[in-house]
Amino acid sequence: MSGYRLGANTFSYVYKKGVLDCLRHLGAMGYREFEILVSQPHFWATDFSTQERRDIPKMLADEGLNITSVNLPGLDNNIVSGTREMRDFTVNVLTDLVDVCVDWNIPYCILVPGRNIPLFPIPKEQLTEWFVEGMTVLAERASSQGVTLLIENVPNTWIPRAENVMEALDAVGRDDIGVIYDVANAPFAGEDPCEGIKLVKPEFPTAWIGLTRLGRELARNNGRSASGRRECHLIQDR
Repeated sequence: MSGYRLGANTFSYVYKKGVLDCLRHLGAMGYREFEILVSQPHFWATDFSTQERRDIPKMLADEGLNITSVNLPGLDNNIVSGTREMRDFTVNVLTDLVDVCVDWNIPYCILVPGRNIPLFPIPKEQLTEWFVEGMTVLAERASSQGVTLLIENVPNTWIPRAENVMEALDAVGRDDIGVIYDVANAPFAGEDPCEGIKLVKPEFPTAWIGLTRLGRELARNNGRSASGRRECHLIQDR
């Protein structure tokens, strides 16, 4: 996959190391580009002092370590929650993340598009309205400062498949929001990763071969799963 740089996600260290110690640890292993999983106590925007906000990016630059993205998993947040306070909280957390991205010259801020509860399913039209509302606020703040928001495909969200993600982005109606496509998440949503990549190809700057069994399988077998399908080599052709 010529032209693509291999980086590391800090997922495995969120309860073991703070972000600075983690990046130095991974840097000693030879990694130079990183995606930060946003989780306390590992990394949380409002936990940094004003001095740390200024000093940490300088330290990283001096050590040749580059953060390419921050990723807020869909745990204690939901941009399409039926409760306005939760939607507002989610937008506020993501706004803080965007501001850190600006201070630290991080180009991408990744988010999970929110969950719907099967027991009390909210109508799609309402979910779409809330999604558009929240994403519009965030995109205006992000794009005006050179940060790109990326939507991740996650199986337990209201838009689990590539076609759902693209439909939701069409509803937002902006060209400054992208997609990060996790090929290991796709099968859990009943999606062939090759087909998903074709759908999101114009919108995504990167792709993951995730930490699941399928992801490891793809890495070992040149992009082929046990079924023999060409799962991820289409990324090369974007």
